Amino acid sequence: MADFIKRVGTNGKISWQARVRRKGFPDMFKTFRTKVEAQKWAAVTESEMARHVFTDRSLAERTTLGDALEVYRDEVTVEKAGHQEGYVIKAWLKHPLSKRTLSSLKVRDFQAWVTEKKATVGPKTIRLHIGVISNLYNRLENLLEIEALPNPVLKLILPPLPEGRDRRLNVIEHDDGTVRNEAEALIGACADAVNPWIRPAVEFALDGAMRRNEIVQMRWEHVDLNAGMVRLPAAITKTGVSRDVALSPAGVQVLRTLPRSIDGRVFPLTADALYRAFVRARKRAGLDDLHFHDLRHEAASRLREEGLDLMEIASITGHKTLQMLKRYVHVKAKDVVEKRQKSHGGSHG
Repeated sequence: MADFIKRVGTNGKISWQARVRRKGFPDMFKTFRTKVEAQKWAAVTESEMARHVFTDRSLAERTTLGDALEVYRDEVTVEKAGHQEGYVIKAWLKHPLSKRTLSSLKVRDFQAWVTEKKATVGPKTIRLHIGVISNLYNRLENLLEIEALPNPVLKLILPPLPEGRDRRLNVIEHDDGTVRNEAEALIGACADAVNPWIRPAVEFALDGAMRRNEIVQMRWEHVDLNAGMVRLPAAITKTGVSRDVALSPAGVQVLRTLPRSIDGRVFPLTADALYRAFVRARKRAGLDDLHFHDLRHEAASRLREEGLDLMEIASITGHKTLQMLKRYVHVKAKDVVEKRQKSHGGSHG
């Protein structure tokens, strides 16, 4: 049976507290602005208890999104490789939604967040942030013993991902007969940089197809020059899986020419410092549309042109699926045409 108690605050405002007591269930209390709201809540609660489908939502009503994210960060994120998820959680904790209780957050709240963010960030970033929230809700029962709380982001309308970039370093023949080799232009611009590490870092990226964070966290203890191999531990890979990166003789030579830094890292740079130096170099080279990550695409495509099959390339790049790898390996159509014509004796039919 439900009881309803009228309360008058010091400011004169009236509220109503509903109390539901039933044998075999915890006593439930909740305060509302009006008696009608209190009665509706009590009726639903009593009905759920009678049908034995009642779930105690009081903890979800006391726990904010920020509270839950902090627990998720300390118990789940801390076990993951890399820092990406930590940065995402840090951003969420600064947003007003983090102050809301879990029980109050609905699909429309996160849809409004998506609409807000579409003006400043890309689809991939939005999906990354929403993915963390989805993972959090899926773990609420284990992490915080909060049961039967629906995941509000499952029904979101998210912006579609753009098609994968296919930017490669090209050799461009101009109408006046001059030829521009973009790879040579980039390396030349890197050679002119004040930062002495940018040229070998770019040359190495074009050979090893490694990510920027993997390059700057790589240590000499991971390198076997005699075997022509870099053995990346799981702690520094994006996927959290260790892998052996086979290098070409040119890649090995890049490493042989490097001085040894005191801290043991092969490239004693932060990821941010490497990126800033790269941006300045690409500007000098006239390649403003080139991203550092495009070097990984270029390296993967070169591996394919060297004759490696997709499984062999995946062993170097660390892609978990061939579908993901196919977005990286960009084979030039004209090269395919040349190979097919050569296999048929050069005939155009």
